[in-house]
Amino acid sequence: MSGQGQRGFTLLEVLVALVIAAFSLALMYNAVSSSLTGVRIAGHYAEALSRARSHLAAIGQDPAQLIGHHDGDDGGGFAWHLIVEPIPGERSPNGVTVYGCAVTISWQDGLLPRDVTLETRRISLGKVAK
Repeated sequence: MSGQGQRGFTLLEVLVALVIAAFSLALMYNAVSSSLTGVRIAGHYAEALSRARSHLAAIGQDPAQLIGHHDGDDGGGFAWHLIVEPIPGERSPNGVTVYGCAVTISWQDGLLPRDVTLETRRISLGKVAK
């Protein structure tokens, strides 16, 4: 019997197949890693947005009592900065002062600083600012 009936893979074909498999696995690992990073970043933005909404809600019905700049540590690596200022020349239909309110939540994501800012306008249901 001669060896012509038996066919197999050459060493070169096996090495090429291994290189292709390794390259494919590296690409899949990179895609999964990028996806997980995106999910983590999106989670931080969602948490920052929730914190910003809470700070705006905490202003309450009388923003005139909070005029100025306020800031602090919000815990979990987040910091907040709140600005409440009357908007010059802008009044509600009943003559009440309109206030601009902006809250920024910031955090460090590795080496990158990130932040979310929400802005709104409020009228004071308390004393009218002059």
